[in-house]
Amino acid sequence: MVSLSQHLLVQMIASRDLYYTHRSTREIYELVRSVTGEQAPNERYCKKAIQQMLHQQWITVSFQEWTTPYYSLTDEGRKVFRDRRKAVVSKLKDCQVVARRILYDITRDGEMPSQFVTLEGKDRTFFSYIVSTKDIFRFYVLQEAMKQPYIVMADMMRSIEDHFGWTPSRGYVYQLAMEMEDDTVTGPLLKGKWEDPRMRTRRFWKITEDGYRFFPRLKQDTADRARSTIHYIDRVTGYLEK
Repeated sequence: MVSLSQHLLVQMIASRDLYYTHRSTREIYELVRSVTGEQAPNERYCKKAIQQMLHQQWITVSFQEWTTPYYSLTDEGRKVFRDRRKAVVSKLKDCQVVARRILYDITRDGEMPSQFVTLEGKDRTFFSYIVSTKDIFRFYVLQEAMKQPYIVMADMMRSIEDHFGWTPSRGYVYQLAMEMEDDTVTGPLLKGKWEDPRMRTRRFWKITEDGYRFFPRLKQDTADRARSTIHYIDRVTGYLEK
């Protein structure tokens, strides 16, 4: 079973190119940057992914110019690429469905995507990385907090899961909620209280005046991030499929 990761996408993009030609590590990195845009990993990360491909014998050194090796795909590398491409593209498009649902929920432009998918395992982690979990979750927390006196984070996680098929990890959610109570940049966005101060097992939050003021800017930033994610997936899947 293939799970999405930045590491995997570097290798898939490199394999797509090396299927037909020879490239140096630097050239592969520049290609990855051109395809992934602002989501591009750093050069060191790309080198590590390429070295793993070499270790797995998916690529080989075709020739060398001075001290610079040029790589091409081996027969095994071609097989791995062909076997993985369909699954990787399908999983990326599932992530795009979630991003489109998020964007529609924020902007109400066009029609809500009829397809519903549930991201599993490491695919959730990958989606959280490319979409910027922090802004999206803060947006939904504040939006919900504007509708009712108090909110509970466990309820927020279930609501997002039911609506989008994705939610951040429980640990991250509660860490972020506490950060929102003590945000030194925007001012506290939430104010929390324990149901029982002695047991400290259930915490309720309500939106603050700073939260109301910050919400319009956060809404725009979150919509921009969802659009960026959609375009990013278009670029990567378009390259892998051509």
